[in-house]
Amino acid sequence: MSHPGYFDFVEARGKMKNLLSLFLGRSTGITGRKWFAEGGSNKRVKDRKHFDHLIETYLPKQRGLFWKEGMELPEIPEGIL
Repeated sequence: MSHPGYFDFVEARGKMKNLLSLFLGRSTGITGRKWFAEGGSNKRVKDRKHFDHLIETYLPKQRGLFWKEGMELPEIPEGIL
């Protein structure tokens, strides 16, 4: 995401969640679903070891969609974007 001036992180996160929810709803045909939790964690990734743990262990165990580099890209149905 790019913006020419200051953009509050919380506001940017909210806008990103809103857009992702729109696209997820379009792709699944599900309306009114809450795709993301309220707010979110502001915890930063501490180092490469922490990042690797999140990608390899923590995130794949969470409910919902997950993609990482090396995995096949999901097919995007026409009309979603």
